[in-house]
Amino acid sequence: MAGAVLGLAEQLGLGKHVPEIVLWPFTAASVYAGVHWLFNRFIWRWRWFSKVLGVPDLSGRWRCKGQTLNPVRGAVANWEGELVISQSWEKIRVHLCTANSESQSKAASLIYEPGTGFRLLYSYFNLPGLGQRLHAHIGYSEIVFDEELSRGNGEYFNNKGRVTYGTMMLERLV
Repeated sequence: MAGAVLGLAEQLGLGKHVPEIVLWPFTAASVYAGVHWLFNRFIWRWRWFSKVLGVPDLSGRWRCKGQTLNPVRGAVANWEGELVISQSWEKIRVHLCTANSESQSKAASLIYEPGTGFRLLYSYFNLPGLGQRLHAHIGYSEIVFDEELSRGNGEYFNNKGRVTYGTMMLERLV
């Protein structure tokens, strides 16, 4: 890597005018950026690293069966959807798509709970589909995944647009 930075400096005509010691920080930054990119995208997912770091790979598609409870009307509504988790070492995003609306996470966190599994906590913004009588709203959800990462159970609540709460059961598809 150091040779590549020095070679690039020479190709740009800087090799004769800039001492090597000035280029060393650029070499270090290049090495760090490359290793960080590899770790963030790939290495942390390797089973051994994931286990040692205590961060599971939840990426993929999950079948979601939910039940919404409306405390104002006393109504119960069952629904189904697909939850997609996109994850890197640094970030985790959650997208839920149902027949009536779509939700995107705004912030998310993952916590390991020994003997229980992994708890995913996230806030989200929900937009109803065209023609739906639902209102856009914000909400919060917590899902606990088993240690095998094949199933999850959770709860959610909504506010600012729709005051409901409910439960979700997830099963990994891919």
